[in-house]
Amino acid sequence: MLYCSTTFSINYLTKKQMSQIKTILRHPNKSDYMVDKISQILYQHYKYKAFDMAYDFKQFHYKQCKNIDFAELKLYASRGLLMAIKNYNPEYPFINHMKIYVKGQLHVGLTDLYPLTILPKTVRISKKWKKENRKTYIKLLNTNFVGNNQYLYEKNMDCYKLQSREYSIFIKVWDIINNIDIEYQRIMKYKYNFFMETIRSNSEVAELMCCSHECVRKKILYVKDEIRRKLYPYTIELHQ
Repeated sequence: MLYCSTTFSINYLTKKQMSQIKTILRHPNKSDYMVDKISQILYQHYKYKAFDMAYDFKQFHYKQCKNIDFAELKLYASRGLLMAIKNYNPEYPFINHMKIYVKGQLHVGLTDLYPLTILPKTVRISKKWKKENRKTYIKLLNTNFVGNNQYLYEKNMDCYKLQSREYSIFIKVWDIINNIDIEYQRIMKYKYNFFMETIRSNSEVAELMCCSHECVRKKILYVKDEIRRKLYPYTIELHQ
């Protein structure tokens, strides 16, 4: 089934497959391995539905989201899906359950990303001030896309005094990261800043991702291997 507006292909599980999954989840002696495999299956089959919801959310909240990169909203949608999987009660339909979590995280994302402007919140929500100072409001609200590498670079350039070649390597690194699976992207963006310096521990990232510390560690190692392979013969220090 194709959605022309988003180009995402939705491949839901069949009723029989979901029935089998629910039977396993209800079983008192289910193993952690089986639960983990089911979580992976649910994520792979419903991640594009979550992305589709992110697309519709951006269209519906056009004014608030026009300066927010769609890729960032996809990260929040993905987080909502992971939370839904972790907290799923097999007595209820999964699709309705996951929609609640995804929609909730998209609103969290809008709250987190929208305030990136020099306008204070009290001014942004004041209809009277916006009406009386329309031109000033529009000018001050105009920002670069959240998540844009150039924006991050300009924001930190004075502090880090990077040379052109060093900067180009970091751009290459994030280009690689931004073209891998969305879950791996989220882990790397939670773990590192633009200059690949650690900003969160693996345990903190695991909590944000609703997964195990070991899962985060393995996926970070995988991404680092990909970066090293694609950047060769460039070199860059990847912090643990």
